[in-house]
Amino acid sequence: MKSILQIMDYAAPYRGNFISAIETIENNYKNGNIIYLFPEGASKFSWCKEMIKIGKRIYFIHPSFYSRKVKYFNINALLTIIRKEEIKVVHTHFMEYNYTLFLLKMIFFRNLYFIANFHNHYLPGGKLKYFKNWIVKMTLDFYIGDSKSVSQSLYQQGVKKSKVVTINNSINFNRLKEYNNLSITSATSNQSALMFGYPWFRKGVDVVAKALFQINQHRTTKITLAIAQAGGVEETKKAIYNLFDCMPEWVNFIPPREDLASYYNAASIFISAGREEGLSYSPLEAAYCDCLLICSNINGNPLDIPNMPIYDVEDPVTLSGHIQLLLSMEQAKKEKVLEAQRNYVVKNYNINSWVEQIIKCY
Repeated sequence: MKSILQIMDYAAPYRGNFISAIETIENNYKNGNIIYLFPEGASKFSWCKEMIKIGKRIYFIHPSFYSRKVKYFNINALLTIIRKEEIKVVHTHFMEYNYTLFLLKMIFFRNLYFIANFHNHYLPGGKLKYFKNWIVKMTLDFYIGDSKSVSQSLYQQGVKKSKVVTINNSINFNRLKEYNNLSITSATSNQSALMFGYPWFRKGVDVVAKALFQINQHRTTKITLAIAQAGGVEETKKAIYNLFDCMPEWVNFIPPREDLASYYNAASIFISAGREEGLSYSPLEAAYCDCLLICSNINGNPLDIPNMPIYDVEDPVTLSGHIQLLLSMEQAKKEKVLEAQRNYVVKNYNINSWVEQIIKCY
């Protein structure tokens, strides 16, 4: 038997695709137990309480552990979990170098196998760059890149290719099958462009706002920019205000929700405008929900989706042209495009294939 400890720096208000994916690993893993370790802050959310209620083996740890500070009580907590649950493999998510895990590996558990899932590009920086990189290589035995470009970033930092596998992020489509009919448009609009907005610069909110400004200044009926965002809303509003010396009436901030399918189904188009991503879930989810797509040309976007307009990440002019093209598309052509995109993501980004590949790493 080989029990796995999933260590996740994840304390979002909603379970999202990530928790659904991790639970799918547990449902398919037959060679031991899956144990979960979350930041203490996750314990207050309903998805976490539900996991505890149905008997998942969950532990919590002080947030200082994820800040990479070495605290005796964190070392002791991990020692207790690993010994009590007879852990043989540690699988980390949303973490890079971690001094506590390094010490555990070097002092207590030389034979413990450490796997890290890199959900974003590995770009160690600062004065301690080389030391951080050394810590990572001494701690980890195997690396999973969520896209080819993430794996490439690992190679560029000197990680051996034999220790890296690319397993593209995939989607639990079951969580997108049910949704509510709602509106995300502003009062002066009947069409909408949906995007996620935190953090605003990384997500490219400024570029999308500029593109829609170019379009809307010539229209009586505006296209709504619907920005789904939890934290950092005031910073995003300030960034948009600084672009136009006002807050346009066609900008609509909408709160996060568990059933993101409701937003995708309400939107006219979805724009993944990120300047940096590991592999973005959202275009895949939008395609499954029959929402027209536009993506920036970064490698972290799934640029293989067919019939999808792509623009240079800093080019609002080209983006505005793509938006107008999609919104004026004839219905028959639109249906064909949506069908092709949906079929493609279901075939190539299915959660079952992802889980099978992850379990092979154990």
